[in-house]
Amino acid sequence: FNRIITFWLCDVFMGSRIFVFLTIGVNFYTTLRAKDLHKEKIKASTFQIIFYPKAKFFYNFLVKLGFLDGIPGFIVAAMMSFHSFLVRSKLWLLNQGLAK
Repeated sequence: FNRIITFWLCDVFMGSRIFVFLTIGVNFYTTLRAKDLHKEKIKASTFQIIFYPKAKFFYNFLVKLGFLDGIPGFIVAAMMSFHSFLVRSKLWLLNQGLAK
């Protein structure tokens, strides 16, 4: 499945419409995930906001062999890392009472 997404991103990532679509999708799903974690009473710390995305990138790019896909594998790993950053950041905001 990762390879299908990787090839799809490689083919269409340069178009601005697909970039906007991905950005809207990432924003929507990170908000859902943060709210889900908040309902489960899970807390996010500054440490998690800083280091969890880096660990996610390492996992996707090296452990899951994303580097074998080259640039598309890097893009997927970076996007997954950004997704993790947004989830943890939004969760922190929810826990602080700064977001709904």
